[in-house]
Amino acid sequence: MLFSNAVITLLIILSGLGLSFNPKLDHFILHDGYFYAVAKNRYEIVKLDRKGNTLTTSGRRGRGPGEFSTAQIQMTFTGDTLCVYDGIAKRLTYFDEDLNIVKEQFPKENIVYLISYKKELFGVISVLQIPENENDEKLGIKTLQEIGLNRHYKIAPVGAPQNVLASYHFKSVNPVFSLQKVRSNGKICSIFFPYQNKFRIYYKDRLRTFSLQSLEPLALGKKMDVKSEALYPYKDYPYFPVYKLVENVLLPDDHSLNVQVQSYKQGEQLLFYDLDEDEITQTIPSPEGTLIGRDRNYFYFYHNREIKKYTLTELKQCAYPPITFYISTFGEQCYFCKQQFFKLYGVIRDYNIPYHFVVKDPNWISAPGEDNYREVVNAMYQWHVWGAVRFTDDCDDCFEGDINMRIGLDGKVISLPDTTTLSSKIACME
Repeated sequence: MLFSNAVITLLIILSGLGLSFNPKLDHFILHDGYFYAVAKNRYEIVKLDRKGNTLTTSGRRGRGPGEFSTAQIQMTFTGDTLCVYDGIAKRLTYFDEDLNIVKEQFPKENIVYLISYKKELFGVISVLQIPENENDEKLGIKTLQEIGLNRHYKIAPVGAPQNVLASYHFKSVNPVFSLQKVRSNGKICSIFFPYQNKFRIYYKDRLRTFSLQSLEPLALGKKMDVKSEALYPYKDYPYFPVYKLVENVLLPDDHSLNVQVQSYKQGEQLLFYDLDEDEITQTIPSPEGTLIGRDRNYFYFYHNREIKKYTLTELKQCAYPPITFYISTFGEQCYFCKQQFFKLYGVIRDYNIPYHFVVKDPNWISAPGEDNYREVVNAMYQWHVWGAVRFTDDCDDCFEGDINMRIGLDGKVISLPDTTTLSSKIACME
């Protein structure tokens, strides 16, 4: 009993310090054959090999040298130096490749993100712009919130904010949809919005904005209650997204992007975007997990706290034929067909087979809402299934059973449950 109490006490102390025995890793950077990541629940930065083994760590929760006061730290490499910014402490720490502290700085500018460009360290700097003729007496809570929704940023060297490389602004639709992420490789800077189909790219000394064709403009989600005064500015789009539209962006070379998306229109995919041609050159199914890095031979994904690697050939090995599920109902009477559906879905994801769902009735899962797409997407997210979704009622033989399946574009429609196995129909699974 004494040992158990001691263990419990130790766990409470570690929890109070913001520590955990199982680090939750995010913001991966692949540099010189090693991964560097942020352990968000331990206030650490971590160096790992390409198998996911931890080699060394640095940092803990606090405000002293080498400590971090927030888990939302920003980092990038300039040359062989890892630059890490703590936005709460306003501290910029420089580490060598073994995570030894080289030096610290305290920039005066309001840095939001770090960028490496042409071997120099830049920051995305937030700029508060108050409308003219406004004074402190007139700035009520609604006015301040409206100002906060109109975001202004500039990209400038750290320590020299007057040397502006580029600037941009946007009006946020709500606080979640305004979140940004930044990736840079020394020649390209990518600013993307995980919950929006919007990208800003600084490339060849020019900042430009674009969206990806065929993707929804915004991630869909649950409706928020906007009766609260604090949520008043978000009344025009009162939704909380239930998925990330853009999971991650990689910059594998000096002219292209690898974009990992999960879309109710397209499913989970990797898109290869050529900046010079301004077009998507290739689309392949994405395996489970988050794309965290790429080298000459492999694509690396982080899933269930493990790093898995795939060659491009492995990612494309089951590119055809696609699988289509036709769903007319998902009620309780469909117990056995649902069980086989989930089993088949798991196999499809394991083999990276392209798939999508065709739904007969947009109200198939719940009562009609303001936007039926949101109802369906939210339901699929709760079931842990994902894929391209479209609605139709003009395919008579596709909806004879509760859940039906077609292998290939011209295959026979099969009603579930069924004894058919995918391996007998798809050659690359044999």
